[in-house]
Amino acid sequence: MGYVKKELPSEDKQELLGLIEDYRQELVPLIVPPTLVQHYLRRHAAPGWVWEQVYLNPYPEEPMVRNHVWEVHNAKLAKASQWRSAFLVT
Repeated sequence: MGYVKKELPSEDKQELLGLIEDYRQELVPLIVPPTLVQHYLRRHAAPGWVWEQVYLNPYPEEPMVRNHVWEVHNAKLAKASQWRSAFLVT
């Protein structure tokens, strides 16, 4: 959690750790945890050097690239789920 570790209430820490775990389990897209971190950093007035961290400014800058990968992943999961349903029904 770095810079805001000592500033965040335990509820906020648990929320962030939960989202990181959700990303690890592929339940949320990559953009979700850094977005929450950015929210906390704005709320706690983080200095400029913090905002230069690669995690907060990943390349490519366009988040739609990462979201597209997430959408493709979800489409594959949906197709697999449909296949399983069809297989189990017949």
